[in-house]
Amino acid sequence: MSGKDERDLFDGRRLGQIDDAVFTVMSDRHRRVALYFLLEYERMTLAELADVVTGWTAARRNGMATREERARVSSALYHHHVPEMVDAGLVDYDAATETVALAPLPDDVLELVEQTREYENHERRDAS
Repeated sequence: MSGKDERDLFDGRRLGQIDDAVFTVMSDRHRRVALYFLLEYERMTLAELADVVTGWTAARRNGMATREERARVSSALYHHHVPEMVDAGLVDYDAATETVALAPLPDDVLELVEQTREYENHERRDAS
């Protein structure tokens, strides 16, 4: 595959320089929301992150979050989403304090997350 086929939509840099694990993480809305929030606040408890992801997801569909949804999101974050983000090198997790923190991100990964957040926020505004 030529470098031209691997170019991204933002400024012509190659997407091939970003590990596939990052794209796997970015493919799930709950993980993206967690990353967007960590971009702003850098560190929070798993419980706080579950509250944010649950609330943001419910607000996106113009609904109210239920206790059951919050429990499902919390479990999914703990057992699946946070470990995947850790494996991709996007976050660090401290099991003793149950704290999730944004890991130092390479510039191209940081830009990808920021651009995706901007796109989704713009898409939501347009849908309103």
